[in-house]
Amino acid sequence: MSIEFVQLKSANISSHSAIVSCTGKKAITDLVLTRSLFLIAYLTLFFVGLIGNFLVVWVVATCKSMQTVTNVFIANLAVSDLIVCCTSIWLTPTYTYIGHWIWGAWMCYALPLFQGASIFISSLTLTAIALDRHWVICRSQPRKHASTSTQVCAAVICLIWCLSVLLVLPYAVHMRIAEVMWPCRFSLCVEDWGGKEDMRSLYGMTTVVLQFVVPFTVIGHSYRRIWRFMEARRLRRQSESDVQLVRKRRLLSMLVRMVLLFGICWLPFNFLNLLRDVHADAFLKPYFSFLFLFAHLLSMVVPAANPLLYALSVPFGIYSPT
Repeated sequence: MSIEFVQLKSANISSHSAIVSCTGKKAITDLVLTRSLFLIAYLTLFFVGLIGNFLVVWVVATCKSMQTVTNVFIANLAVSDLIVCCTSIWLTPTYTYIGHWIWGAWMCYALPLFQGASIFISSLTLTAIALDRHWVICRSQPRKHASTSTQVCAAVICLIWCLSVLLVLPYAVHMRIAEVMWPCRFSLCVEDWGGKEDMRSLYGMTTVVLQFVVPFTVIGHSYRRIWRFMEARRLRRQSESDVQLVRKRRLLSMLVRMVLLFGICWLPFNFLNLLRDVHADAFLKPYFSFLFLFAHLLSMVVPAANPLLYALSVPFGIYSPT
């Protein structure tokens, strides 16, 4: 199960934080310098991600010429990143530091749903972009009707959102508010499968496969074929002066960097998840809360960096209708 489904994994980390707080012990994350650095980093990522992704959505929504299939998918990715900025960037460090749940029962159900769905939306949208690029470039299928293509794109986005919510729903409905009485009283938002740990493990493995393994396999295969196709085309022409070819190469480079950014930044977070599944007591280690927050901070680089990647790699204007 992805640790981004914050309460599933961080509930244990938060319970450890609460126990540390009750007993008066200090962890590395309790140091003033550590907290200050994390606070500055999280606030920076929050504001950069919030402003940057809002601008991406606003530009695509208000400029008719920008409403190409690729741009609409990127705007959908920006909406997903906005959800992350409004939930995970502030919730996870706050919950980890205070060590107990203070947002009530409804939020215990809703926030995991929003957070988990946003990660699925991001990975599935990146997959949809890769498949769309493969269809247009490798199959040489120009879009004859822009309005029809945009409608199909909107339908795919609706499907992505519905599928993402359905995939996360089993996790959200198993969230519970747990009251802990020792060594002091506090509340946690935890995942409770009623003792069916085999079902919990099966669901966790399924989400990892559907969230990362399958999408990245499809994306890698698609971009590999696109790159080989474009290289063969370039060699046949013995020139890269063709404007459309250069434009597609630049767009492809930006999309590949987006995928690499997503995969690399989320890798440590998922590694900690696997470590937690294999060694149930790993979260009790005094350094684990620091590793958890650092890995989470790294994953939060994605929603903050994506808008910068769009702006610095290639201007939006090069995204052609094809």
